[in-house]
Amino acid sequence: MTHIAVIGAGIIGAATADHLARSGARVTLVDARQPGHGASGTSLAWLNSHAKDPRAYHDLSVAGLEEWRRLAAGMGDPSWYAPTGGIAWASTDEEAADLTARVARLRDRDYPATELTASRLADLEPALRLPPGAHAAFFAAEGFLFGGPATQALVARAALHGAEVVTGVPAIGIDADGGTVTGVRLADGRRITADAYAFSAGAATPGLLAGLGVAVALLPGEAPGSPAPCLVAHVATDTALIRRVVQTPRLSMRPLQRPGLYLEAGDLNATVDVHTGAEVVGQHVAELRARAAEVLPGLGDGDGRICVRPLPEDGLPIVGWAPGLSNAYLTVTHSGMTLGALLGRLTTAELLGERQAVLEAYRPGRFG
Repeated sequence: MTHIAVIGAGIIGAATADHLARSGARVTLVDARQPGHGASGTSLAWLNSHAKDPRAYHDLSVAGLEEWRRLAAGMGDPSWYAPTGGIAWASTDEEAADLTARVARLRDRDYPATELTASRLADLEPALRLPPGAHAAFFAAEGFLFGGPATQALVARAALHGAEVVTGVPAIGIDADGGTVTGVRLADGRRITADAYAFSAGAATPGLLAGLGVAVALLPGEAPGSPAPCLVAHVATDTALIRRVVQTPRLSMRPLQRPGLYLEAGDLNATVDVHTGAEVVGQHVAELRARAAEVLPGLGDGDGRICVRPLPEDGLPIVGWAPGLSNAYLTVTHSGMTLGALLGRLTTAELLGERQAVLEAYRPGRFG
């Protein structure tokens, strides 16, 4: 029986471990934290192919949406999967023209996209109070995940099919003999050995492999001005105010599992890094709450945190065998939620010897 160690229990690692275990492989899943407690559990978790280019990447993302539908149906349509569509709106004439063009481009790709009348928008999201003159669109194929519970459910199913789950213990070193990985050393003294090693540790992946001379082409999360860190806020509400991902000109938001809102904004992300202190985080959370209060009533207190997203240098997924290592496989992408279920299946096929042509454009070797 092939033994594969999966390093990283975010959504991609969880999906990979799940597919591997159900395919009959022996699986050891390793993570420094509990499943879903990294970027997978803190991100917007938007399932979409809203602005994905080139066309092949758009098509891969659409396949990712379909994969989630199949996976969720096979798990009884769990509450952590929310295929509720997505809404975007524009306030200025220039933004409205861009949104109209985006809708037309997506419809040319047979991606469901519709411009909304005010009454139709009110039917979809009754609590939203758009500013006068706002121009809105609805993208029916989209949705979101509650990332932590989704990841945990996949890990649990992998464990039911025999996967060994080793979490809460950091990997402190990767051993190799020439071009072959021979083991993963853990902080508690254990050493995991396997036939192949699947690295899906998100932003932590470059650090894990740096000692072997393998460069993973992610934008460094700790570099000054890096776009990888982002600020996310959770704001309490008395009731569930919205049902789906809503993109405004100054804010992205979606529901939480409990009554509340997830909030994020690109311009604020650009002002933070991994060293941003609690005072600045608090100020930004207050700003995000104020922006949300412009369009939604009844917001309570909020809190925030900085997370680091895995951002490949060219924006596209990195998937395939690591150059120079015969048995180390990389699966790292910014679109981990949209692509997680699909990449879990495709990665499993490649780890078990079946090369997937759809992944050829995303190999690690493209960076030289």
